[in-house]
Amino acid sequence: AGPVFNETVLRLPRPAREFRAFARSRGVLAGIPVDGVAGCGPNDILVAVTEKRSLAQIDLYAALLAEFAAGGGKGA
Repeated sequence: AGPVFNETVLRLPRPAREFRAFARSRGVLAGIPVDGVAGCGPNDILVAVTEKRSLAQIDLYAALLAEFAAGGGKGA
């Protein structure tokens, strides 16, 4: 089988630019804010996941999303 590539837009509870900065402060490239693209708003971020990401990396991303949703990273 060939390489697999998947992308999706996540709608966050707060601005995507804040999440990008928060994740970056933890050494993670979070995705691309897509405000104004195809009906997306300021809380939407484009995320791509390929077979090159390990389960540990995906778990870390999920943990960062949960922390951000709970109020982490305010003022980032």
